Amino acid sequence: MPVLDPTVVPSVHDHWWYLSGPISGDIEGNLLKFKEAAEELRKRSYKLISPTEVCDIVSNPALADMSWDWFMRRDIEAMLGDHVGGIILLPGWEASRGARTELYLARALDYNIVEYKQCLLRGVNA
Repeated sequence: MPVLDPTVVPSVHDHWWYLSGPISGDIEGNLLKFKEAAEELRKRSYKLISPTEVCDIVSNPALADMSWDWFMRRDIEAMLGDHVGGIILLPGWEASRGARTELYLARALDYNIVEYKQCLLRGVNA
């Protein structure tokens, strides 16, 4: 399903999902958006990998000095795990070079692709 279909409510049971969106720029604000989205998705029983948890600069501030490509290599490695089969795109993903790269890989690998707002259509603990 390599095309965004706004009518799809993604299944939580098929596989793990990778959370994608902008991080660079407003790093503090974007980290908060990832944290809130991950919490909300997990309430809805999504099995989730968040790049902000893969490379947690809040718990390990020394990581803040690492380059963009250093983070992308680790995030992509997590995204390519055998258990991952879908990507959830946070608002603003279109303006993010990293999210667009992740989307490109998701399409090439035939992942399920959905936007975050679609996931909110599923009830909590559904």
